[in-house]
Amino acid sequence: MVFMARILFLGSLSKKVFCKDTGYLGVIVLGDSVAAHFHIPPEWLTARLFSDKAFKNIAFMVENEMDWPQLSLFTGYLRSSR
Repeated sequence: MVFMARILFLGSLSKKVFCKDTGYLGVIVLGDSVAAHFHIPPEWLTARLFSDKAFKNIAFMVENEMDWPQLSLFTGYLRSSR
């Protein structure tokens, strides 16, 4: 508990130090693929990783234009249970 309290304190302290007089700014994203986490699996680009398993979801990915909005830079997340 003490460790977590220190982390929270340091986080709030650094926020005060670095962001005190900056004001609040929003984020605007221009470009659908940037906001939707454009991603090409490394298995598709690395010859030694080619396999039937690597291309198993190719139809799904092409249909979605290789975007993963659930993993977006600003709102996305990846479950830690995977």
